[in-house]
Amino acid sequence: MCEDKEYKGQCRTLTVETAFCRNVPVDMIDRISSIRNNDRDDNTCTWYRELNCRGDSYNNQNDGNLADGNGHFNDSIRSLECRRKN
Repeated sequence: MCEDKEYKGQCRTLTVETAFCRNVPVDMIDRISSIRNNDRDDNTCTWYRELNCRGDSYNNQNDGNLADGNGHFNDSIRSLECRRKN
């Protein structure tokens, strides 16, 4: 996850235990403009607008510009949950 589009600016890589909600680091709350699930071949992640995996969700695994389209998730992601693919 990065604060600017196309994976620029401050970026963070998180190791996430599957099937558990993870809040994004405090310094990234309301600042994320691009996301990528580096383990998308084995897992799928859901990104949430609220802490503790609540609120509106987004399932794209690789989005270099959250501001395009309706921009609903740009600078709005606060938590995520990843699950193993079946």
